[in-house]
Amino acid sequence: MKTFRFLLLASLFSATALSLTSCGDDDDPTPKPGKNQWALTINGQTIKYDVKAAGFFHSEDRGYNFLFCDENVNINANMFQPECNWLRLDIPEEIIDQVIKNPSELNGADWDFIYQTNIENPQGEWYSGRVDACNINIKKSGTNSWKINMSLTLTNGDKFALSYDGNINEFSQYITSSDNFLYNKWRIKYQWFIAKSSAIYHGTNGYNLLICDDPNVVYKKDMPQPSCNWLRLDFPNEIVNAIVTTKSDLNRPNWKFWYQTNINNPDTYWTTSNISSCYSDIRNAGDKWKINMRLEFNNGTNFSMSYDFSPFVVSYYLTSVVTWK
Repeated sequence: MKTFRFLLLASLFSATALSLTSCGDDDDPTPKPGKNQWALTINGQTIKYDVKAAGFFHSEDRGYNFLFCDENVNINANMFQPECNWLRLDIPEEIIDQVIKNPSELNGADWDFIYQTNIENPQGEWYSGRVDACNINIKKSGTNSWKINMSLTLTNGDKFALSYDGNINEFSQYITSSDNFLYNKWRIKYQWFIAKSSAIYHGTNGYNLLICDDPNVVYKKDMPQPSCNWLRLDFPNEIVNAIVTTKSDLNRPNWKFWYQTNINNPDTYWTTSNISSCYSDIRNAGDKWKINMRLEFNNGTNFSMSYDFSPFVVSYYLTSVVTWK
């Protein structure tokens, strides 16, 4: 399936290191990374990252999906965003072993060019339409041996460069699934929502979580449905820190799985009887929660979310069945 042409601008960052070098035009400096490094220049400041782990997936005759990390993380298929600095690239087959200097040549017939980092745009991909200038030379010299030299100037003035020469581990599945790299977003069919606030209640046997796209929501006991876009989940203790792929396993005798949003079922919650297939990976580490979830419902609605948040913890059930059904 062709990768998403989607962009959400994210916050800029402040860096302490300043290292500008010229590349071609003295009036258009680009960052110059060392071997096996990538570099970013934002607001005139440059910071560099060492590549300590890397992986790629190849879709035959279509393109490649790369992930580079500055820590020795365990890269695996369909992984969450790692807890380090990372660089994600999608490269079409057609530009391998070519020198590309025109952004209009970045996309392939069946694979889009995508650039994404945790610093500039963790909430969305930069695609070719956001590239003002480029110089890309990617060579594959062996089964897993790569030589990559590339630089980009983005339409907002940010600059990126990567220099890599070495082996990269290959995986049999797409590494950086767009669902997993949504970063605090949920999607219902083709509508996207950004999580800007949330609250969670932990009962004896499970959790009640409410996520909203409004940062100013006041979370209180038995609260009415908020006026913003919202997502409500109830899930039992037993599916926390576990991967669930069978819908019947989402439920436990003393706490049921519930799904409810203002978009497709604001007046009632959906249970596992409404679900045709599921993937749930809910993790809790102290006050921090990570949720990667994909649900398909009997009526054809598709839902996915990637949540990496520290929700406001409350001591009462938020979304009363009486007021939300």
